[in-house]
Amino acid sequence: MPKHSSPEEREEGSHEGIISGVGSSLTFDSTDSAIKPHNGFRSALEAEIVGVWGDYNYLRFSYINSYYAQLWRRGIMKYRWDLRFIDPIWKTHSPSDIPLSERFFIGGLNSVRGYKDFDLGPHFKGGDPEGGISTTVLSSEYLQELFPFMDAFVFADAGSISMHRFAFSTFRLSTGFGARLELINRMPVILGMGFPVNRDQHSEVRRFFFSMGGQF
Repeated sequence: MPKHSSPEEREEGSHEGIISGVGSSLTFDSTDSAIKPHNGFRSALEAEIVGVWGDYNYLRFSYINSYYAQLWRRGIMKYRWDLRFIDPIWKTHSPSDIPLSERFFIGGLNSVRGYKDFDLGPHFKGGDPEGGISTTVLSSEYLQELFPFMDAFVFADAGSISMHRFAFSTFRLSTGFGARLELINRMPVILGMGFPVNRDQHSEVRRFFFSMGGQF
């Protein structure tokens, strides 16, 4: 049966107006391959101010990192740590004034595997995720090269999402395994299983994940 929106969800989803902003980013990349890194560090620092001739005012910050270390000829360790924050300012008084479309959402293949996409964290009474203005994603993965076209991996992910400024809430954990295949034109196909360790009562589990062209 379809879910019905709660009054809180309808209120926060009713924000309308113009969103405009300016931002800048600084990127560093020492990895040895754009397709399949074995060694190196990739980092991006981003900042944006929203409210230039718009109806909302807030600052957005992101610090996104990946580190790769080849342990031996066929084994690679991968580490990831992402920090993202929104800070409401001026006429946007509180986190609940941030439109749903502008909030952060985590869960799923690109953040915490084993959970439904974008579903991790607080939910409205109607059942849909609220998103957040503070998120952290941590991940470690060991990749074993089996054949030139096929790798196996095991991982541990953790994610935190909060509607409070610059906050770290409870980290939701998952572990799992999978395989990475390189098909025509070296397009990576990733599939695997994730198993949440300490899921909350709202977030939905989706153990199987699949992606074409995805990159850790």
